[in-house]
Amino acid sequence: MKLYAILRPMKLESASTLARRTLFVATLAGVVMLVAVLALKLLARPLGLSGWAASLWLVPVFALSGIRESGLGVAAQSLLLDLAPRSERILDIGLTP
Repeated sequence: MKLYAILRPMKLESASTLARRTLFVATLAGVVMLVAVLALKLLARPLGLSGWAASLWLVPVFALSGIRESGLGVAAQSLLLDLAPRSERILDIGLTP
């Protein structure tokens, strides 16, 4: 899947396609978050970043973490219900928290 295909405006699609797209964006946010934290760890001392600058660097990391967690929470339920057999979906919906 190409990135521009994932982020283009969405048409009315099936729930599993939407869940997969949400899961992809959440995973992408997690990877960017990981790269940002590793860059801070590896470059903070050589660049002489102060504690204040390092804390500002972490603001987008927490935003990406929120995007990741929200995306995983939304997509996981949809994908789990999509995997359930049709005869048991009503029971699965009733048991989801």
